[in-house]
Amino acid sequence: MIDDKPHLETGRRLQLFRESEGVGPKDFAEKYGFSRTQYSNWESGFRQIPIHQAGKLLSDGMTLDFIYLGRDGTLSQTRWRALFGSPSTK
Repeated sequence: MIDDKPHLETGRRLQLFRESEGVGPKDFAEKYGFSRTQYSNWESGFRQIPIHQAGKLLSDGMTLDFIYLGRDGTLSQTRWRALFGSPSTK
């Protein structure tokens, strides 16, 4: 079986970032200069976001390590909290 969404994990991280910004896909795409169709393909996992496009997200605390590899230890504390909430104190 061929995977029809080979970049699903990257897309999920893009969605998490967008949702942490509190905006819909159209507004997010517009903010960063992406076409709505491009962004939809990336977030849904149909296509991989090119590195030159992912670079546009870095000014808002994202890292390429997080976008492509899921390494959340590379995020700033502010961005980490926006994505995942405050760490549990339990």
